[in-house]
Amino acid sequence: MLASLVVGGPPDPERQAAQRAAAARLDWADLVPRLERIVRTKGASVDDAVDLVQAAAMKLLAGETSWDPAKDPTARRFLAASVVGALANARRSARARYEAADGLLDEAPDAGKDTAAAAEREAEASAAIARLRETLAEDPTALAVVDLVIEGVGRAADQAARLRLPVTAVYDARERITRLTRRLAKERAERQDEEVRGP
Repeated sequence: MLASLVVGGPPDPERQAAQRAAAARLDWADLVPRLERIVRTKGASVDDAVDLVQAAAMKLLAGETSWDPAKDPTARRFLAASVVGALANARRSARARYEAADGLLDEAPDAGKDTAAAAEREAEASAAIARLRETLAEDPTALAVVDLVIEGVGRAADQAARLRLPVTAVYDARERITRLTRRLAKERAERQDEEVRGP
């Protein structure tokens, strides 16, 4: 089976044509801001979000993506996954780690840069903590652990000492918090996916 797999071969002209046709049908004026917002919520700067979305759009318009419209006709979902994946790849790359460290040594940070994006992330984080606290209202131990983490008390032993509970109770509360945050993150991702798909 692998003998028939062509790596690095010429792209399939039919798939390229289908990609270009799907790209031509997209409402780019609506889609681009949505994609940029998704990438910014994942921690990208405004400039990086613009670059990532432009690169993904250019690849799609050139028919240079792995997306197969015959298998998955939703270009919006593919582009959203593409820009989030590109951000993750950029963060993992050795070059990005090197440049980030080099930038810390060479330049002082610009205090005014990305203040809007930072304020938006701060507001989202505050909203997420409020949702978490609201959901944990009936679990006082877990709520107390969340409050201690916000205060900067991160070690389970220190949390147990402050709450005058056995460490096992703190670990149990942490597990409940983890399950809840995963559920809330999944719900948030589903809402963002619906935003990308649009009406």
